[in-house]
Amino acid sequence: MSCSPSSDRSQPLLDSSPDRSPPESPFVLNLSAASSRWLYLSFLLLGFGAVLPTYVIFAAVDYFNDALPGADIEFSLNVVFNGTLFAMSICNCLFFTKHGFTVRIIGGFGAIGACMAALPVIDLLRPVAPLFDRAFEPLVVLIAALLGTADAFAQASIFGLASAAFPPLYTKALMFGISICGTSITLARVGCKLLLDDVRASSYLFFALAALYSISTAALFVHLRLRHSLFRRHLHAATSTSPTLARRAIERSPPGSKERDSLKPAASLSFSRQAGALLSSRAVLEPCAILAILNAQQSVIVPSILALSQDFLGQGWFHVLAVLAFNVGDMLGRGPLAGYCPCPMRFVWPAVGARFAVCAAICACVPPYALSEEPLPLLLLGCTLGLTTGHLATSVIATASTRVPAEGRESVGYLTILAIFVGLMAGSLAAIPLKHALEGAA
Repeated sequence: MSCSPSSDRSQPLLDSSPDRSPPESPFVLNLSAASSRWLYLSFLLLGFGAVLPTYVIFAAVDYFNDALPGADIEFSLNVVFNGTLFAMSICNCLFFTKHGFTVRIIGGFGAIGACMAALPVIDLLRPVAPLFDRAFEPLVVLIAALLGTADAFAQASIFGLASAAFPPLYTKALMFGISICGTSITLARVGCKLLLDDVRASSYLFFALAALYSISTAALFVHLRLRHSLFRRHLHAATSTSPTLARRAIERSPPGSKERDSLKPAASLSFSRQAGALLSSRAVLEPCAILAILNAQQSVIVPSILALSQDFLGQGWFHVLAVLAFNVGDMLGRGPLAGYCPCPMRFVWPAVGARFAVCAAICACVPPYALSEEPLPLLLLGCTLGLTTGHLATSVIATASTRVPAEGRESVGYLTILAIFVGLMAGSLAAIPLKHALEGAA
């Protein structure tokens, strides 16, 4: 099957001989024109913004532990955020595609910015308003739920759009942006802590910067949608194959026009009907299963189990450094490693199995276990976990949508991101009994 969009309406939803060739490098192919380079960079920045809430919660674990000592708040936030992210992503795919990509993406980023700005405001009100002090923990958990909801609309819609209308090159850009976000957010957290010794003050600056970036990402998408010619050409070319784009085009076309008739086959497709057919094929089920397992392995360790390690540097510095080691590995895996050396599918499953040993070794870095006396083992293992997460996930997701005809690619984009969220939620839930088991055995 060709990787280019197909206009053959007689083609089945699932191709019996899917294209399993490795993805092209995102660093050299089709980036000669200035418009292509700017569009690649824009998708990278959108990917950065799409996972901003996740990494902000990871990196601010020292703030939440300081604001709510002894509450195990990082576990609650992890479960609530990832659970809401998954549940609302399903709602997004089933009930909100009629509103188009633009409204969901811009609204999602705007709401993320508002939630980030609300965190320091609520904390500042605690000394002057006893009600905010008593309700601070549930309010923080509520904001985590709202962040998960907003991120579900922004992130799932972006991946659906990228799969439906753009070559795999731009899905890779999203994935690379995700990894850069992890590293950049952790470095920003370090910078804020160095600039301001007080944990609360440095956290306020950190959340303010995150809010500003989220609003800027919404503005970037508005610019792409209205002004960027290459972006608009890709959208127009996919109008006849993307259900969401076809429905929006029908709404704008005059009644009785030939254009409306030509778009009705694509517009009649729905995620609920396509998902079952797509998942019945190994070509789609396999990458979804791999993505779920990879992200479960990640979220069971980061940030929850990492936060249990000994703080060799004091004031939460080592925990931030451990998350940074994971994020640097993730960035290298999603960027140059997956770009130039994508992992063939036949090697992915053995690598996924080997990662369970890495997770077990990280658990052994929690006091008083064998690897907890020195900081280096945890840093190396965390970096290894990040490197393999980024490399394997990007290698798999970049080719997932090319295994089906054009009419199914938007739904594959939704399915792959849902698989990621399933893994994040499962790992977050598994982290709770694992934490108690590690503490109980000690």
